[in-house]
Amino acid sequence: MKKCIILLSFLMIANLAFSQLDGNWNGTLEVQGAKLKIVFHIQKTKDMYSATFDSPYQNAYGIPVEEVVLNESNVIIKIPAIGAVFNGQMNNGNNELIGTFKQGGLSTPLTLKAIEAETGKSERPQTPKKPYPYFSKDVIIENTKNNIQLAGTLTLPDSVRKFPVVILISGSGSQDRDETIFGHKPFLVLADYLTKKGIGVLRFDDRHYGKSTEMLFNTTAGDIANDVESCVNFLQSHNHVLKNSIGLIGHSEGGLSASIVSARNPNIAFTILLATPGIIGEEIVYAQLKETIGGLTEQELEQQIKLRKDVIKVLNNEPDKQIAAEKLREILNNDLSVTLYYEAKDTIQEIDNTIEIFNCDMYRFFISYNPINDLKKIACPVLALIGEKDIQVPPNQNLPAIESALREGKSVNYMVKEIANVNHMFQTAKTGKTSEYAEIEETISPDVLSLILGWINDLRLGDRE
Repeated sequence: MKKCIILLSFLMIANLAFSQLDGNWNGTLEVQGAKLKIVFHIQKTKDMYSATFDSPYQNAYGIPVEEVVLNESNVIIKIPAIGAVFNGQMNNGNNELIGTFKQGGLSTPLTLKAIEAETGKSERPQTPKKPYPYFSKDVIIENTKNNIQLAGTLTLPDSVRKFPVVILISGSGSQDRDETIFGHKPFLVLADYLTKKGIGVLRFDDRHYGKSTEMLFNTTAGDIANDVESCVNFLQSHNHVLKNSIGLIGHSEGGLSASIVSARNPNIAFTILLATPGIIGEEIVYAQLKETIGGLTEQELEQQIKLRKDVIKVLNNEPDKQIAAEKLREILNNDLSVTLYYEAKDTIQEIDNTIEIFNCDMYRFFISYNPINDLKKIACPVLALIGEKDIQVPPNQNLPAIESALREGKSVNYMVKEIANVNHMFQTAKTGKTSEYAEIEETISPDVLSLILGWINDLRLGDRE
């Protein structure tokens, strides 16, 4: 009889766990110093579970979960869409799942807590809400040179008069027209601010978004420059744009594209470089390793730098991608610590994926491109800003190079400025580490917005027409 009671109690506990898995589970994943909020939405269907996965700070919602397995108190959640698996145990009265989140070759501790039903979407106080008090229209820009369509949004103070317009150019990686990151929408905030102050804005999705089928890793800053020039052509044919008052604002690597366009296109009225490198990309890579990789001894850091130097030497000296891939494979086989773990299932795939990223057109262009050459050719007014706490594009390394190039070059009207207490995203920050991006409520410092607007207004663009 006692054994039956014990068995019955066990079954009751198992059934309770089964029922309590149904619901919403919230946790914070720490990846390379960055904190990412994640949410699982789990639903019970007869004797099975279905689920979806959200990463709000990455603006990713409803990612399909292939399988949810409950074995007594052990829970396994498989997410093949991102090459990830969560394996955890129920704890604390079945209100917590304590375990590990594995993606590629990385394994990170993760605790999920049961929460009330919610979308998990992150609210940012500076993000504007519709309806907007100005004209806003989704547009398609044709890049006939590369046979690509770009989806974008044009905002104007009204739909009657003509206005100066600035084109926003996002940084490297997967970017939409709002440059969405960790729930922040910096380009939407910037576009809203400038449009309300009398300056139109055109922002567009990167090639791999919207109507384009171009692959991300095949796209260089030079290719994006072609897209920007297509945007310039689009604006010059628009009835409500002052054709001699079209400017560019490029953020991070987007500033490299802005420099390329401004150097070769005399129709650009002004250029604003936000957190843009002023030195060759190879040196940026080494600087970022020193600033962003934590927990390494000085010897380990030097080893990482040596590995990157060996990789970059191959890329610079071997234009044939097949031959380069074999040489990179030899390097990575000797030291796996440099692999990038991009949705990998095993060590071979880790190496293959890392080779693909290093050997792609985008990375090859970045490490070999020296912005100084184009900066010297820019004749229009230039504003270059980098945050004091920017660890991705350090101001002490890049601002002097930018200023020197502009001084030696054709621009007679330029301002180069380090902005106190802001990071790479121009948020007011304490340390500048990437882990702060998601934690800070502010999207862009109001002082930075005001500085940009004041500098543009001082150009008196309307006098050019």
